[in-house]
Amino acid sequence: MSSSADDLVSDGLAHVCGETDRLREDLGGAATLLDEVLGAARAGRDLREPLDALHRAIRATGDVLGVYGGSHPRRDPGAAVAGLSPVPTESAHVCPSGLCSRYVWADRVGEAPVCEVNGRPLLRQRLP
Repeated sequence: MSSSADDLVSDGLAHVCGETDRLREDLGGAATLLDEVLGAARAGRDLREPLDALHRAIRATGDVLGVYGGSHPRRDPGAAVAGLSPVPTESAHVCPSGLCSRYVWADRVGEAPVCEVNGRPLLRQRLP
């Protein structure tokens, strides 16, 4: 898998992990697709096919972005103002397994969010 394909899968899994409860509710009976993605991630299997199937199912619910449609700061940093840092904090909580690109700014949460793949708290890392 190429680096951009790896990024796409990583970002897709990050979206799934960050929005699991909402996606489960939106998908209703098709929520088994969500479980297939999480199960594949837990087992270390290739995520592309289950993520693609989940993406199609999410889009069918009316969510136009699906799994892959959200922007990510690595590719879309947004507007920047000279003299102001675009990063709201110096620490972020990140995936404890390194499987996905999910992050939550540390100043936005009390306790660390929990990884949907392995149930461990996201790791707090100081940014360079």
